[in-house]
Amino acid sequence: MSEHDRPTYVYFPTFVAVPTTRGSESGLDVESAVQEGERLFEKWSDRVEVRGAYSTAAFQGPTTSMMWWIGHAVEDFQGLLGDLRRSAVSRVFHSGGGFLGVVRPPE
Repeated sequence: MSEHDRPTYVYFPTFVAVPTTRGSESGLDVESAVQEGERLFEKWSDRVEVRGAYSTAAFQGPTTSMMWWIGHAVEDFQGLLGDLRRSAVSRVFHSGGGFLGVVRPPE
């Protein structure tokens, strides 16, 4: 099956900034968490393409950011999200939910 014959999935995970990260007195090393997140995105880059990252602070609700991921297997999104949750990133951002869609080739 060629790449064009496989379904393409899009995932929009949302995140909520941990309130203690907003002040300089938080004691969290936010820069290290960001660097670890960048390493994880690089590790998964052959399976999950990050198309964008957006602030959602002006929208209703507690969500502060959203990302746009593209891939060919839902399991890859789950794996990347699991790695993020087990990393230092989870001390800075909590998962806020997400939306999954699929584009299938015409029949």
